[in-house]
Amino acid sequence: MIVQHTRFLTLALLLSVGIGSMGKADEVDEAAKCSATFRILTSLEAQNEALGQHFTKLALFSYDLMGLYSEIYRNKNMTNGQTSELITDFQLSLDAASNDGSAFLPYVKSCTGWLGKVGTLMNEADRDQNNIKTILASAPTPNLSFRYPHSDWAAMQNLFFVSYEIWSDMGKITPRDIRKALEN
Repeated sequence: MIVQHTRFLTLALLLSVGIGSMGKADEVDEAAKCSATFRILTSLEAQNEALGQHFTKLALFSYDLMGLYSEIYRNKNMTNGQTSELITDFQLSLDAASNDGSAFLPYVKSCTGWLGKVGTLMNEADRDQNNIKTILASAPTPNLSFRYPHSDWAAMQNLFFVSYEIWSDMGKITPRDIRKALEN
């Protein structure tokens, strides 16, 4: 009950200060939404370890790009805690936007397409450790204009809803919930 009350207050605060507003997001926010979406998909690890690990890697790649975008577009570095909190904020606000997880679907589609484009660019580039940051900084940034890059969109939607159900069955736990539980 306390966790649900805390979630409600957090969401109310987010909506009142505009963080929950999907229209004014910058590249950092968009990457956070991607990481939040892939975080839901990591729940699949409960049924299929390899699949869960695949989405964990996508969530972490989005997370890493948030750091780069924060440096480029906000002229500041975010701590790991700030990055995790922003991801959690968007995870909870997207969850609150629909009662079945469907608010995440545009991000499943576009974020998969975005990271596919970035991955292709990375694979095609002649790179070494010194220019990876330059390649990533010049790569496309996340937004809802990317198309899902595979022919299995219907299957992917079903997979997302399975992951959402697993996450729901686990109590929709986020890193924030775990941290708060450990503080008590």
